[in-house]
Amino acid sequence: LLPVLLAAAMLVPGVVVAAPEKPAATLITIVEGSATVLDGVRRVAAAPGVILRAGAIVETAADARFLRIEWPDGETLSLGPASKLMMQPPGFTGRDGKGPAAYVLSGWAKYTSGAGDMSQGLVSALFELQPFKGVAVVRVDDASAWVFVQRGSVLLEERQIKSKVQHQMAAGSIFERTAKAAGAVEDRAKSKDLQEVPRPFRDSLPLRYQNSVSLEPTVDVLPVPDYAVLEAWLTAETPVRAGFTRRFRPLLKDRKFRRDLDKHLAEHPEWRPILHPPPPPPPPPPRQPTPYGEALKR
Repeated sequence: LLPVLLAAAMLVPGVVVAAPEKPAATLITIVEGSATVLDGVRRVAAAPGVILRAGAIVETAADARFLRIEWPDGETLSLGPASKLMMQPPGFTGRDGKGPAAYVLSGWAKYTSGAGDMSQGLVSALFELQPFKGVAVVRVDDASAWVFVQRGSVLLEERQIKSKVQHQMAAGSIFERTAKAAGAVEDRAKSKDLQEVPRPFRDSLPLRYQNSVSLEPTVDVLPVPDYAVLEAWLTAETPVRAGFTRRFRPLLKDRKFRRDLDKHLAEHPEWRPILHPPPPPPPPPPRQPTPYGEALKR
């Protein structure tokens, strides 16, 4: 019906029919160095114009310099070298059906809210940044976390500790935490810590969303990921792994992936019933026929 109406409208003098617009999307806009995007099980080289859907995993190489992700409202999320994150992690939805913009597994990230809008928030294993207005720089590894509020005010909630702990952080303050112990906030960042922040994070780069949204990138398709590529994600905390048994099931066709997965079952036990399905229940016993005499009595 819509094509018919459009065709009819084009025949009416003075009626201008605009071309359908692309739906608003989250895009990669800058890539400096080697980086990859894993959407489902399809792995490609990151490039400006690549759309990032919920659950997409973005990783930068150790020698990469900078990668930036942008939303239509001007919100940006930048990555430094050796960084791993998942966009809109499905296992963390909750606030009014919405969840954080991304889960930072490791590395460096700089998160900037859009003009006049609250950011979507950011989460990692040891902390969560609630939606805020401003700029925050984070560094995450296996056993520690560091957060610097460059501009604005940020409510940080610690995770994986017995009691709920929140910190209201002002511009210029830092949060540090090691392992499972509660962290602490200082009013001013140490100069040595700020010197470690990736150099591109210190520059103010113009937004490139409008230039990137019209791009139709020709991406390099990379080999399907093996267990080593996915290990950090497959062994991450439980909410991160939500949906992985469905998402990565096609990789079980590879015998080595299946064998490696089986070898580390203790770290991701949700794969056990898939790799070692329980035997089917025994069939019910056959129904005994009722003797003829007993049937007449009834």
